[in-house]
Amino acid sequence: MNMHRLDATARHLARLVEENETLREEVRQLREQLEPSIQFPRTWRLTQSESRILCALYAAKTRIVTRESAVIASTNREDDLPDLQILSVSVSRIRTKLRRVGLTSVIETAWGIGYHLSADGVIALNKALAAEQRRQDALDASLRAGRGA
Repeated sequence: MNMHRLDATARHLARLVEENETLREEVRQLREQLEPSIQFPRTWRLTQSESRILCALYAAKTRIVTRESAVIASTNREDDLPDLQILSVSVSRIRTKLRRVGLTSVIETAWGIGYHLSADGVIALNKALAAEQRRQDALDASLRAGRGA
């Protein structure tokens, strides 16, 4: 009877290990999707964590990004995720840095749930990013012209 229990326990443990590996892969893929795919201008002086949070918000546009999702987006570590209070501080810093470059009322709070970009905030970010891209393209063209390329 003990051998039967040991076999059943071993099979159950093997299933749990397999399920754990599957879930870890799903988490890895989800984290990859949250990775910043946008380079915000250096003049905004966002930290890597702040950039990750703003990228997650930008990807969601006006949809709410839960506090938990924003915390996951803020780091690429699986263990020791930052406290939710740290997220509030990070969002406050992002708002301050965006205000310094003329972007106001971009991030809105969905109390008790998370954050999202305002409709005007999406438009303002799109315009700011397009202007930065034009500035960078002009700089690149100037550099190429200076090298005679």
